[in-house]
Amino acid sequence: MSSRPNTSRAILNTSVSEAQGLRVYFYSQRAKINSNPTTHLKDFINGANHSLLCAIYDLEHPDILKALQSAAGKLKTNLHIVYDAGKSKSRQAGVTADPKPTKTAELIKQYGLDQYASGVHVKGGNLMHDKFLVRDGKEVWTGSGNFTKGGLTLQDNNFLVIPSTGLASAYKDAFYGLLHPGHTLAHAPKKPKATAPASPGR
Repeated sequence: MSSRPNTSRAILNTSVSEAQGLRVYFYSQRAKINSNPTTHLKDFINGANHSLLCAIYDLEHPDILKALQSAAGKLKTNLHIVYDAGKSKSRQAGVTADPKPTKTAELIKQYGLDQYASGVHVKGGNLMHDKFLVRDGKEVWTGSGNFTKGGLTLQDNNFLVIPSTGLASAYKDAFYGLLHPGHTLAHAPKKPKATAPASPGR
């Protein structure tokens, strides 16, 4: 009779996955899965040699702010940041405010990054909810987590590093699209709900 392998002591490392250059990092405090995304994100930022584009909804983690501060010293005018700046003062009545006001603008100024950053005011009920970086026009960092202590060390999130000039170019277009009013790359107008077809015979 064949015996089954004893897997009771096996530990499956599910925090990091790699395939053909693609790197995927997982974090879940409740499931005790920790790929140290904060360290990987800092390394990604510090690894920029020529340019870095950063589109982020919420930027508050001090280690990431310091990494961007360091990148500014190296990249100079080739560092560009866009972030969600909440709703404009001319917001229409009845439109809800940003559900989670942040200190991003204040912290960007505190770390001397305001000259590299542009706030985005999205109209209507949408948010500038992007979370990605493009490094040297060759690699993309993206995922579900914001650059905050919650997003990097508390919540269930995933993060991807993708080496692809084609994808980097697409994300670059999306990045600059965020700076143009009425852009469609990131926040297309909401479509009306489809009308149910009439029943036969009516």
